[in-house]
Amino acid sequence: MQHAHFAARAQYVGPEDRTFHILLGEQALNTHLGGPEVMRGQLRRLLDAMDLPGLSLGIIPARAPPRSLS
Repeated sequence: MQHAHFAARAQYVGPEDRTFHILLGEQALNTHLGGPEVMRGQLRRLLDAMDLPGLSLGIIPARAPPRSLS
């Protein structure tokens, strides 16, 4: 079922040869909401999403120096 869910979503990610670049702060991975089972599910989805065509997922380390977006 999990793979079917992501296969359905894959049609929306990367249409027309586009790539979506997603950056998460490491803090987001360390914020515990909903208990261990919820966290496991969220991490599992992130790992599965990394295999989707047209999606690039990156993690910004907590120790990374602040940078301006300009």
